[in-house]
Amino acid sequence: MSRAGRAVRLALVPLVYPHEFVHYLVLAPWGDGLRIDLAPPSDETRGVPLARLGGEFDPGVPRAALRLAAVAPTLVWLLVAVGVGLGPALGSSLAFPLAAALAFWAAPSTGDLSVFLDPEAVRAAGRLDARGQTPRFASALSALLTVAVTVVVAGALLV
Repeated sequence: MSRAGRAVRLALVPLVYPHEFVHYLVLAPWGDGLRIDLAPPSDETRGVPLARLGGEFDPGVPRAALRLAAVAPTLVWLLVAVGVGLGPALGSSLAFPLAAALAFWAAPSTGDLSVFLDPEAVRAAGRLDARGQTPRFASALSALLTVAVTVVVAGALLV
């Protein structure tokens, strides 16, 4: 990665923290060793994440909890967008950056979808950062869901 690319990545890292923190909150009861890794090393099978939930957790964590953790940021930040949208109208100087942030935090990553689609691989490993190969369609599904999430957030806040 170029020096400029690393600089942009480091500038964006703090923006991902709210997304990862929601994952953390769901899995905290099963993971004393969980941590949020900011700007973790690149991974040849999964690209260069801005942040990810890492560390060990109890392998007895229910699959449903892993699936909920995978989609929790999408659910939480969409609900926040709808809640804010139901409140008093926001001026465009606040609504646009808030919509961008909420859409960014709500967008499911390829890794989120991989955990959702194959929680057993994560559970067997006892580590979120040790999941199996990403399903082929997860990247395309992530892109499609990101567009859908952005439309919902924009509709909630900007209409």
